Amino acid sequence: MYSKLWAILLALAMLPLAANAGETTAGSYTIRYNALTANFLPQSTTDRLGIESSLHQGVINVTVLKGSGAAAASVSATVAGKASTLTGADIPIRFQRVADSGGESWIGSFDVPGNDTLRFDLEITPQGGPATQVQFTHDFVVD
Repeated sequence: MYSKLWAILLALAMLPLAANAGETTAGSYTIRYNALTANFLPQSTTDRLGIESSLHQGVINVTVLKGSGAAAASVSATVAGKASTLTGADIPIRFQRVADSGGESWIGSFDVPGNDTLRFDLEITPQGGPATQVQFTHDFVVD
């Protein structure tokens, strides 16, 4: 049986066409992230996370790994950030840490205001590592 974290990560990993996925490296750390609307997640996952399964509810997943290849392991970090529309309206992101014996990840939820391109500005600081700025955009279509 999958642990809670791995079940959530598996659900998120199976959505490459629905999500805007990215990866960046900061020293010996790899930061992986993706954004999508919550309706792409299984209802059991959104229920566990306390997130509404809706086209108007966005989800961002952030995982921080130290090391590489099979030796890479998730590590604790501080994750904060916001989204903004192309017209500059800020959209707060509410992050929560999801952890179990298999590792940890940060899941952020935010409102999707409609068909729009959102710009994400994140600051991710692995425990004992450098603060890293991650910026990316994602096009949301809710109609």
